[in-house]
Amino acid sequence: MSTGDWWRWLALTWFVLAGKVACAALPEAVHTHWQADITPGIVSPDKVDGASWRRINLDHAWRRVGACDHTRWTYRLAFEVEAPLGEDQGVWIHRAGNRLRLWANEYELAEFGQLDNDRADYSNGSLYARIPWHVLRPGENVLLVQVAGDCRRYSGLSHLDIGAHRLLEPQWQRTEQMENWLTAAIVSVSVLVSLASLGFYAMNRHRKALLLGVASGAWALREWLWSMTELPMPFDVWFFLLDLTFAIWMPIICILTLRLSGVRSRRLEMLQWVGLAVAVVTSAAATAGAPIFVKGLGLQLLVVVGCVTVWAVLRQAIRDPNGANLTLLAAAVSMLALGLMDHWNVWLSPAPDAYQRFYYTPLIAVLFIFAIGALLMRQFDLAMRTVAHYRESLEQEVTRQREQLRAQHEREQLYVRREAIEQERRRIAQDMHDGLGAQLVGLLSSVRTSGGQAAVLEQEVQHALVQLRATMDSLSSEAGDLSTALAQFRYLHEARLCRMGLRLDWQVQLLPDLVWGPRALTQLDFWLREAFANVIKHAQATCVTVQAWQRNGQCELAVTDNGCGYDPTQPTTGRGRLHLVERAAALGMQLQTVSRPGQGTTVRLVWPVSHVVAD
Repeated sequence: MSTGDWWRWLALTWFVLAGKVACAALPEAVHTHWQADITPGIVSPDKVDGASWRRINLDHAWRRVGACDHTRWTYRLAFEVEAPLGEDQGVWIHRAGNRLRLWANEYELAEFGQLDNDRADYSNGSLYARIPWHVLRPGENVLLVQVAGDCRRYSGLSHLDIGAHRLLEPQWQRTEQMENWLTAAIVSVSVLVSLASLGFYAMNRHRKALLLGVASGAWALREWLWSMTELPMPFDVWFFLLDLTFAIWMPIICILTLRLSGVRSRRLEMLQWVGLAVAVVTSAAATAGAPIFVKGLGLQLLVVVGCVTVWAVLRQAIRDPNGANLTLLAAAVSMLALGLMDHWNVWLSPAPDAYQRFYYTPLIAVLFIFAIGALLMRQFDLAMRTVAHYRESLEQEVTRQREQLRAQHEREQLYVRREAIEQERRRIAQDMHDGLGAQLVGLLSSVRTSGGQAAVLEQEVQHALVQLRATMDSLSSEAGDLSTALAQFRYLHEARLCRMGLRLDWQVQLLPDLVWGPRALTQLDFWLREAFANVIKHAQATCVTVQAWQRNGQCELAVTDNGCGYDPTQPTTGRGRLHLVERAAALGMQLQTVSRPGQGTTVRLVWPVSHVVAD
């Protein structure tokens, strides 16, 4: 709702109300009766003359004039009919309660609820009865109205309009249609707002929508109960539900008004809930038999709290005169003014027709609910637009960040590719060194020991070519198990080692059936070659023992020579030991070295049985 819409809402409200008041205009041929005779109890038409009558003014509301010492009264009034006769007359009772029976010249005209039926209540609308012409007589006629009621309800009798049926009935029908239409509209709009608000809450968990749904539902229930004439429940239950629905609606509407206007007051909101609790307790006490004024205490507290709410909204509208605050202020002031007007008419007004006047509260209440619903939808729309704006900005930022990440990823991929190429280059170089280099070392040793025999040299060169081919094949070889890899190593190198004067002692036990990747097998092969190369170059050994076993949840692979040994604490200039460490690290295994001068050297790989060898 924009800044300038609040006055249009208020103008529409007053237009509807003015139209309702305009419906009260009557034709000139209709006569209004403002006085009647009254006597306690139900007097039958044949005993009218024997009753004790006294003159009263109409409207006659029991709870305002102290007539609650009796629950049944009989009204009598005389009306004139001009001769000649032949035209039906009609009687329009603007309000009467709660149950009544009409007689004209000892002829029963109509009955609105059985007089002994406590569940009937016809006090919330106007009543009409047709007087047939044949029961009328020229001059004075007597209308008898027997009323049974309860002072807690709108019991009593308003003034009467008596006139020609053809003139009076259309006017009554228009008024009744207006009443029914307004009631149906109020209930329908309240139900729709309640269902829409509760559905909105179910989807978005918006607490203001929940409050509006409960308040609208309570008001719809109240108006539906109020429109009943034949009650489907005991009167006390019906009466308590009326109070309860109002007690629910009033504080919730006040809380919504405070929150929508931007007033943040926990004390004032807490006061609303206290008023609700007091109203429920006092209404329940009145239903249980407490005096009627007890019920009014809680409801009056709600009215006082409502006045405080209007004052808070007024101050907020002065500080921040935006469209929402002005709309809420107009609605709250209208609600308060018309509610006080209804209270004045019901309890305090000295006007003779106050008892039957139209009540503005139901209409203004549903318009208030509609205004709050419109403001809630406006807030939600603004919130959704804000979310959409932030979402669009976020999407743009995400797109920008995605482009940056893509570019960064491309740079990192390029770096990774380069690093992979460099690592592969270093690996191949190391493999050539450890494999082919070790083979050439062996070849050199064979040349020295064999005296350059062609057959021996050819065999050694063939081994070097095999080693070179193994290095190249490691790039695309398949996975295998450890035992097979060790057996293959023995097959390829045992004869050559024997020619070099090294005896190979093979002590390989049954190992776990673990599958190693091709790179891992190559790393193991190069580790063994490097270990044997170190023995050939430095150990001066005659025997090399290869051991492999499993014990205590660990696997071990050891290469032991009977050579000269060395002091592990002393620095070395060669890279053989470093290569062994690097190969072990590549396999994710622990390397152990044991050596003493003159007692040989042992290099050992240790790993858990559950270890998954990286490829």
